[in-house]
Amino acid sequence: MHKLEDGITVITGGAGLIGSATIWGINNQNLNNVWLVDWVDEDSLKHRNCEQLQFERKLDAGHFRKLIEENSSELNGIR
Repeated sequence: MHKLEDGITVITGGAGLIGSATIWGINNQNLNNVWLVDWVDEDSLKHRNCEQLQFERKLDAGHFRKLIEENSSELNGIR
């Protein structure tokens, strides 16, 4: 396990109940080095779950999968 302040933490399903609570917990440690990965429609309950959260980046799950498939250098900071 790494220290949360080192690198980027990816939370898949980050807009759901457990994912958003996890990001909330990280934010309460004064950290926002989080990527929220989920399918989120603008008019959905998931969108409301994200409104008060702080994160570096919000990615569509399909886009995140593509980054993994391409072994993108964007993923280098993830711990």
